[in-house]
Amino acid sequence: MLSKKELYNILPKDLIFILYNAFEPSVYNKILNSFRIKRPTTFRVNLLKSTRNEIIDILKKGSDKFKEYPLIRDSFIFNENIDKKILNESIVKEGKIYLQSLSSMLPVLILKPNIGEKILDLAAAPGSKTSQIASMTDNLAIIDSVEPNYIRFERLKHNIELLGVKNINLYNLNGEDFFKLLKERFTKNKNFEIYDKILFDAPCSGEGKVNFLDKNSYKFYKIKNLKKFQKTQINLIEGSFNYLKKGGVLIYSTCTLNPYENEQVIDIFLNKFGKFAQIEKIDSCYYNLPNIIKPIEKFANLDYLMSEFGNLFEEKNFKFEREDDFYTFMENFKIKKSIVFDKINNYHEIEKCLKIIPGDLFEGFFICKIRKI
Repeated sequence: MLSKKELYNILPKDLIFILYNAFEPSVYNKILNSFRIKRPTTFRVNLLKSTRNEIIDILKKGSDKFKEYPLIRDSFIFNENIDKKILNESIVKEGKIYLQSLSSMLPVLILKPNIGEKILDLAAAPGSKTSQIASMTDNLAIIDSVEPNYIRFERLKHNIELLGVKNINLYNLNGEDFFKLLKERFTKNKNFEIYDKILFDAPCSGEGKVNFLDKNSYKFYKIKNLKKFQKTQINLIEGSFNYLKKGGVLIYSTCTLNPYENEQVIDIFLNKFGKFAQIEKIDSCYYNLPNIIKPIEKFANLDYLMSEFGNLFEEKNFKFEREDDFYTFMENFKIKKSIVFDKINNYHEIEKCLKIIPGDLFEGFFICKIRKI
């Protein structure tokens, strides 16, 4: 396994700095250790093309050991990582199973899509959650899937066709343009509350998916990008909420760990929409998943971090000779008493959210269930 010293020299210093200052030492160390783990391959059965029993029968004929994961419906885990091998198997090529992390399956399960509902999947590529919604509703929900990036949109279309998803409208638009389209379409009846449920798996910095084996999971990470992500997340959660029916549910989720893209986004949202929205506690079974921690209540101000440290690590591009060098470096630049801290105003609501740090089986994830009242 990669040593900590090697990990410190591989990962962006911005990333280590944010995590080191956001979490208590014991949690920080668990997160850092997770970046060295090669997780086993996980997948779910695509009920539009197969059944749990058929997949079990097929897999039993092979040599790879597997097991069901009881807390997540129709999900399976191989004993090791066989991503490259399984991608060439017919059950993948025919769309009978879909490779997906266990964490990524949770938002749709918590959304609980039902037959006949109109559902919006915002930032939908590559189609993992759109296809999961369709699978859970036997193609009897009406889904609008929105993806702004053309290349990712093409991937979304490919997966939708492969997995046999029907009753779906695909939009290659950014969120703001999609909301304008909805407004124009429904101006006559002046009823903009059109969705029973909304899934917003937000574009984010992806801290929960970082792995040293995958350079793409961390090579673009910078402190200054957190503010850009946060602005987009706030705009899209607020914009989409306007189109949610009264009594409807919106799931906000990210695969990142810092509070700026998670707790603070929800706090800002509640400060504006608190009279019309409430955070609901997620089903108790999900709080029994491994590596659940309480949401963060107090943290360093992001504007301060950006002004003081935004360019620091680009200038200080050096390697640590020893592990202690890292701690010395961090303590020298650690946030001082003069820093302005932000505190969550609506923590009694936000502590109901599900916050998962990465571990042996799960990637890091944050999930919030919001009901319109």
